[in-house]
Amino acid sequence: MTSWLYKLFEQDKIPEWVIRKVIITNSKRVLAENTQSKLQDQHQKKMDFIQELKQMPIAIHTDDANQQHYMVDSEFFHLTLGKHLKYSCSYYPNGDESLDEAEEKMLNLYFERADLQDGQDILELGCGWGSLTLAMARRLPKATIIGISNSSSQKQWILHQAEKENLQNIEIITVDMNDLHLQQQFDRVISIEMFEHMKNYQKLLHNISQWMKAGAFLFIHIFSHKSLCYHYESKGEEDWMAKNFFSGGTMPSHDLLLYFQEHVTLINQWQLDGTHYGKTSRDWGAKIHQHKEEILRLFSQNQSPQEALKQWVYWKTFYLSCEEFFNYRNGTEWGVSHYLFEKK
Repeated sequence: MTSWLYKLFEQDKIPEWVIRKVIITNSKRVLAENTQSKLQDQHQKKMDFIQELKQMPIAIHTDDANQQHYMVDSEFFHLTLGKHLKYSCSYYPNGDESLDEAEEKMLNLYFERADLQDGQDILELGCGWGSLTLAMARRLPKATIIGISNSSSQKQWILHQAEKENLQNIEIITVDMNDLHLQQQFDRVISIEMFEHMKNYQKLLHNISQWMKAGAFLFIHIFSHKSLCYHYESKGEEDWMAKNFFSGGTMPSHDLLLYFQEHVTLINQWQLDGTHYGKTSRDWGAKIHQHKEEILRLFSQNQSPQEALKQWVYWKTFYLSCEEFFNYRNGTEWGVSHYLFEKK
């Protein structure tokens, strides 16, 4: 995109249908760049990727991810997410659920698939704005829940809400996953859309296994491609998502975590097609338009009106990108994977 076109884009002067076409073109490009013509070459590429991950830190560019998502004013997410503040894929089994209903249905799915029970010691890695943390605290009053977040603002919001509801079984720790050290062991470890920000799954799963009691389960929700795995890297302007919203990110294949079972063993797995994330992102996009003026006032508190509009455009385009990306080929390329592991 030339500089003058980029300026028009940042001034919200590019029609949405044009942006959608660009996103679809980029989805095709990503598939082409990561697909090998021969089956044996595709397999070898995956094996090389796995070995590369094993040589990396647990996570990279964590400060960038914080700035891009998790240190954004919580009021923005109140205006664009559902009532649970679930900043991850929701579940639309009937297709016509509202965003609030879809959030609730995905939370219910976590309770079922992770076999969450009252009285358990539960560790949530990457607790976000507390949608699952708070749901567990409400439904499991005798459980003890520790949430891990890389964002101090997320911690403040969750603890504020817990105090408001008189929930006394929550602790939130703010720490980079590279530096997380725990002495306690848990009955359940839960992670919802954090593994996409990680690299060295071998080290990470080894650490997690040390925090699991004998017989404990690890439940992971992660978005994935049906067969390809690759890094999010900003090589040019066409890698807009990697540069502005997913620095240091990973796109795992559905089977990628199965190559890292030295310390945990898979006992069940599930897949959801990409249309669930497409609908989630569509609903976020509808709300960002609905509350545009409020969001612009919020963004203008610390920057010029021009920069506030640019920030709104970026978030609008991010939600739009996720919608088209996950809906690509009717949701058959990218989707969501759920796994249940037990400690070895």
